[in-house]
Amino acid sequence: ERCAKLKESSKKATESEPLKIALKFVSSSLIQGQALMTLERYFEAAVAARRETFDVIYDELSSISTASPNDMETDDHRATGCMQQKDIASVRLEMKNRAACIASATLAAGNKITKSTIGTLIEEISNKDGNRQVISLWTLGEIGKRTKLDDSNAIDSTLWIKLEEDNTDEVKTAAAFALGSCAVGNKDAFLPKILETIKTNKKDVKEILKHGALRALREVIIGAGDSSEDGLLAGGSSRIDYTMSPRKKRVKREDDDILFKSTQQAWAVVLAKACDEDLKDDAVKADVAEVLGRFVARNHALVKEIEKALNSIFKGVKTPKNATKAALLVDAVRFALVSLPKDEHFKCSLESFVGLVKDEDHNCRRAALQLLSVIGRRNSSQNDDLSPLLAKVLPDVLSQLQVNDTLIKEIDLGPFKQKFDHGLELRTAAYDFVDVLLSRPKTALGFAIPEDDVESMVDKIVVGLKDPERSIRMAVHATFEKLCQDSVPNGAEYVVKNADNACKLLLETMWTEAPEKAVQHEKDQVDELVKSALKVVKAMETIPGVESCLKIVETKKEIVDDPPLAKLWTAMYDSPPLEI
Repeated sequence: ERCAKLKESSKKATESEPLKIALKFVSSSLIQGQALMTLERYFEAAVAARRETFDVIYDELSSISTASPNDMETDDHRATGCMQQKDIASVRLEMKNRAACIASATLAAGNKITKSTIGTLIEEISNKDGNRQVISLWTLGEIGKRTKLDDSNAIDSTLWIKLEEDNTDEVKTAAAFALGSCAVGNKDAFLPKILETIKTNKKDVKEILKHGALRALREVIIGAGDSSEDGLLAGGSSRIDYTMSPRKKRVKREDDDILFKSTQQAWAVVLAKACDEDLKDDAVKADVAEVLGRFVARNHALVKEIEKALNSIFKGVKTPKNATKAALLVDAVRFALVSLPKDEHFKCSLESFVGLVKDEDHNCRRAALQLLSVIGRRNSSQNDDLSPLLAKVLPDVLSQLQVNDTLIKEIDLGPFKQKFDHGLELRTAAYDFVDVLLSRPKTALGFAIPEDDVESMVDKIVVGLKDPERSIRMAVHATFEKLCQDSVPNGAEYVVKNADNACKLLLETMWTEAPEKAVQHEKDQVDELVKSALKVVKAMETIPGVESCLKIVETKKEIVDDPPLAKLWTAMYDSPPLEI
């Protein structure tokens, strides 16, 4: 709403107060979609009203004071991994938002300023490091998407150098975005080399360069599929028609189709890469899967080619390498589903993909479970595919909830040894799918789950209350909260039925204490875990007739009689805990 008010004040865009507010808004992680578009329109208006405003906008938005994602890395990856991922995502989003606003302001300022700005960006990309280099790469990409850049500033060679150099992942990500985005604006100048690099078998072409080209191709496919938004920007009634606005020059739908068709010659190469090459780098595997998925999202018929490739893999001797390739193909279908608009779905069955939940390899089972979760979350007729499959796959899904000791490996790190749980991602995916089934109403899920299946799932997820992984325990706590509120018919009844075991495990969690030498971050994690368990007890109190369940009554009394727990409860709910 505040962004809309800024848009209304565009005629006063030269005034300092609205400009200060707009510049401040760009740093917010809430600024996305329509809000971001509104901010871009405001900056365009500000520059169109007074050219000098551009320097203020550029200097302010290109100066990043927050820590870069690479500065956030620590030695304790397991303890801080989740927090780092959130921080990396938020910093990257801020960079992209700033770049989009700079690009809009740049192009609104006219050709002369646009040319000088591009020259400045190339210089900063070549000579600067850290955040300044990254924001310049993002900005160049955003400008490249909006207008047809040529190679007069050696843009192409500069970006390829950045992809080939031993840079941080943030620089490589931004460089791939810039290259792919420039290809969206001018496919003839930038796309051929991207496709050639992906397809080449020359030994002198480094793998790091092929990976960079693959990531750039992803940006091209995404850019070719953004036409629904571009249609508004290209002249829809929802925007003010500024004379200097570059948006009216954005490509139209037919140009997007031509661009996408130009990328399809890489489809067979990327699919072959997934099926034939022994990919070891997890980042490369993830990017290959996403690119395949992006292709499938634009051309649904390609899902049959992935299914054919999957069947071909399993025709030969079953090996761990083949299983890894199969998991990658299932991941590609998941990426495709995630990329689809909500009202679209595949017309073919996905049984051959989700059926891998029965596979011996844990990577295949993990991929199938994650695909099941995406299908369950999509409010579309694709869920018609899930209903008949549920009876076939549910026993196998529930069997993944237990900790599998054979997947826990001890790694020798020299002075000490560390255990690594290769089954964690698999268990997380299994609990996530069960949560989808137990927390989504029939109207959203698309079908009703049989009562016997609901009861079986509730019985089985109790084991998650003692899982060694904190994130899984907290996820199961959240599922129990929903069940207490009858997220599925008779959900609360099944909670009461399992109360003896569940309350015992909840109390064990509530009595968890941080190690004596724990740092503050570790203490905070324990506090969050204990609070999560207390929320379940709070939800249990709302179950009709709960006073007749002795175990829940006893558990609440334990909280009342335990000073630390009572204090924490009071802080959470602004009143002391009372016996049921």
